[in-house]
Amino acid sequence: MVREQQKKELGITLVVKNILIYISKNSVPEGVSLYPGIRIQVKGDLEGFSHPGNPGQFDEFSYYKSKNIDYMMWAEEITLLSEKGSWQQEILFKLREKLREVYFQLLPEKEAGTLSAMILGEKAGLPKEVREIYQQAGLGHLLAISGLHISIAGMGIYQGVMLLRGSKRLAAAAGIGALVFYGALTGFSISASRAVIMLFLTMAAEILGRSYDRETALAFSAVWILLGQPGQLFQSGFLLSFGAALGAGTVYSALEKAFLQEEENSLEGEACIIGSIKNWIKRAVLFQIAVSLVTFPVILWFYYEVPVYGMVLNILLVPLMALITGGGLAAGFIGLFSFSLGRFAIGGVWFLLKLYEGAARFFLELPFAVWNPGRPSAGKLVIYGLGLAGVLYGIERKGRKRRGLAVLELGVLLMLLFLPERVKGMELTVLDVGQGDGIYFSCEEGLSFTIDGGSSSEKELYDYRLLPFLKYKGKARPDYVFVTHMDEDHISGVRKIVEKGMAKCLVLPDDLREDEKARKLAERGKKAGMEIWWMQKGEGFQKGRLKLVCLGPEGIYNGENKNAASMTLLLEYEDFRGIFTGDLEKEGEEALLDRKLPVCDFLKVAHHGSAYATSEELLEAVQPKTAVISCGKDNPYGHPGEALVSRLLEAGCQIYQTPESGAVTIKYSGRNIRIEEFKKCKE
Repeated sequence: MVREQQKKELGITLVVKNILIYISKNSVPEGVSLYPGIRIQVKGDLEGFSHPGNPGQFDEFSYYKSKNIDYMMWAEEITLLSEKGSWQQEILFKLREKLREVYFQLLPEKEAGTLSAMILGEKAGLPKEVREIYQQAGLGHLLAISGLHISIAGMGIYQGVMLLRGSKRLAAAAGIGALVFYGALTGFSISASRAVIMLFLTMAAEILGRSYDRETALAFSAVWILLGQPGQLFQSGFLLSFGAALGAGTVYSALEKAFLQEEENSLEGEACIIGSIKNWIKRAVLFQIAVSLVTFPVILWFYYEVPVYGMVLNILLVPLMALITGGGLAAGFIGLFSFSLGRFAIGGVWFLLKLYEGAARFFLELPFAVWNPGRPSAGKLVIYGLGLAGVLYGIERKGRKRRGLAVLELGVLLMLLFLPERVKGMELTVLDVGQGDGIYFSCEEGLSFTIDGGSSSEKELYDYRLLPFLKYKGKARPDYVFVTHMDEDHISGVRKIVEKGMAKCLVLPDDLREDEKARKLAERGKKAGMEIWWMQKGEGFQKGRLKLVCLGPEGIYNGENKNAASMTLLLEYEDFRGIFTGDLEKEGEEALLDRKLPVCDFLKVAHHGSAYATSEELLEAVQPKTAVISCGKDNPYGHPGEALVSRLLEAGCQIYQTPESGAVTIKYSGRNIRIEEFKKCKE
């Protein structure tokens, strides 16, 4: 039986038992509606979900495991076993689909996709650009069905009945009905489930004439959700939803007691009106501070950056969300019966959606719009949590007398949280990019760079592997981006870094000045505000203990031998030596061997472990202790070649392969070299 259904750009996904099924548009039988409650039979090959290969990468396995989904399948054949499922689920499904159609009829495509995400939780039509803008500006929570939406829907009905009938019990009963209906219509996400349970308890207390305790309701809703999906305890959605609720309740109450209550009691007469306005503003600011104090650690742990002006945007725009939710729902239902009236009713919603996007774009254009300190250490989070608890405990005990000290303490805690983790010595990471190359370096001197960043097996490498890793490290904009040569499996991700201007300087081999592909990349970088350095043999830079030198090529490239003309770099950091060879092959190796090469601690094996690269002569010259091979699992090229592996073993190398180890990180602090394999660290 189908228990979940979601629309995607290329089709739909269904959840049947513990299996996630991908169905393309062409695979759905004609005239058949697939919705929760019906029974189907699907044929296809079961696959497991992937584990991340790099720090910062999305953990697909953990995410779906938390939703009690263990396998995935691409549907090859679908058979409908029962045409009718639950009549309630069928009605909700058809109503949701119809409302979505109405929005796309009443609004331009972009605004319709945005409103469908906000009102129905339907993200299939949400433009990627809009989603990124909202997330970067700190408004991403508005694009998911959250406690805010549920509260607006439930409390809106409650207040409406109160105005018409004046009966709290009747209003509470109507509010409960609205909560359950809207939650079911939108799919009961974690945050929606939490809000439904808490508001249900609020209104049930009203009906039964009992008192309501916020903390008890919050704890009860957490236990209820975790009993069904225990893995949610480690997911960002669960932690952000409950963290925001904790901040809005417990933390806000403590701050309100310290900063507002005595001032409110002292207001009289005409000053009371002005004071009330000031206090409303203070309440809004304190509310956002309270929520942020709890959610900041979660945001940094999972997303590694925070929107600097997000608090301001939320203060300005969140109060208007009631108009979007209420107006959007009203216009949608009106549009079911009258297109003209629906178009009239949705005009204000269209204006607010334009306002939201325009405000988000404006604030993102301001200096330092996003702060990227990277993922904080677990120890730092423990100190922050204990410190925050101590500050709140002190405020509760001493109230206003302690508020000056509390502000100072909170400032110190936030500084601790937002300061980037310091690198001790140097760190060098060969990323798991599939069939390709991607290397990252950072050091205590504050300099960072990447060498290549491409893949022939992983699509959207920049979005899903490179950028998350760089953000994780707190270096979303490295100082240098080196490109060894112009093969796609070395530049597919770099191209996006360059187009977005997400580095200070683009470094290309001087031999490629006349290469059309290299020149176009340089032009894009220059247009995006990057410096361009055509690096020649012998050039490089030095900063503190770090020294980087280009060993070649020089006059090798003739338009055909791309791999042989790969830029080769020598890195020195105190006593550590490492060589990066790109896809260097015979002709380039021979040119390299014309000069005396240093004995090295590290070698990035050339051409993904090709049997025809990294010759015995080169290994004999550099005598690497550690060799890392970057290639894709079960790649069609047979990398790494058996002959190459044999040569490395005979040379006494300790060999690491990214398909087996995931990202390989070499750390050197001036005393010893430590090597970490990401996949083994995760096990």
